[in-house]
Amino acid sequence: MSLKQKTITGLSWSFIDSFANLGITFIVGIILARLLEPREFGLVGMTTIFIAISQSFIDSGFTQALIRKQNCTQTDYSTVFFFNLAVGILFFMLLLITAPLISSFFDEPQLTLIVQVLSLGLIISALTIGQRARLTKEIGLSPAAIIYCVNKKVKWFAVHNHFPLKFIAKDLTVPDESLASKLFNGSSTITEKRLVRAIAWFKGQYNCKSSTYLFEQCISMPNYNAVMVLLTPSEFF
Repeated sequence: MSLKQKTITGLSWSFIDSFANLGITFIVGIILARLLEPREFGLVGMTTIFIAISQSFIDSGFTQALIRKQNCTQTDYSTVFFFNLAVGILFFMLLLITAPLISSFFDEPQLTLIVQVLSLGLIISALTIGQRARLTKEIGLSPAAIIYCVNKKVKWFAVHNHFPLKFIAKDLTVPDESLASKLFNGSSTITEKRLVRAIAWFKGQYNCKSSTYLFEQCISMPNYNAVMVLLTPSEFF
């Protein structure tokens, strides 16, 4: 599959994933609000903090580590899978045992069963974390930034909501150190992923360090003297 096809496929699946998550959450929220009384709806919400904390420990940053690491082996994926599963089971058992204490703390007897049932989702989630990271890595979901350049000038850009660097100056001259510049100059025809300093593209931003690097991929469109640039984080922010 070419870079262009991978980009289109990745962006399409990224849009579907985001839309589906938001849509399902919205619909489930409406259904629950219709079926449950406000007090009962609040009881479910009270368990959210315990599930969210458990999810953080189950993931432990390994999802992003797998996505960022190049040339992951089957051993890497297997290690993360069994770690996630073990921690998922551990926190499931922990919530199962402490559910009566949580119920007693909030003085809500019904919380015991609610916490115990919802904690089952931790094991299911643990089984999917590694596979989701693998899918994200293989089809390249959610680039941090997409930049469209014509005649060595930035004409349009879009930045992911969760990416800390937000602004690229319009009509910014394509940085000399970037792969895009080499494509415009005709000194390179390579469009594979290369490292570039983040500050080259995100000039003047207080939270952009000179030591921060991004992966840069480019789609060359010589008929229009244009280059599409995809920037992906190479490290944690």
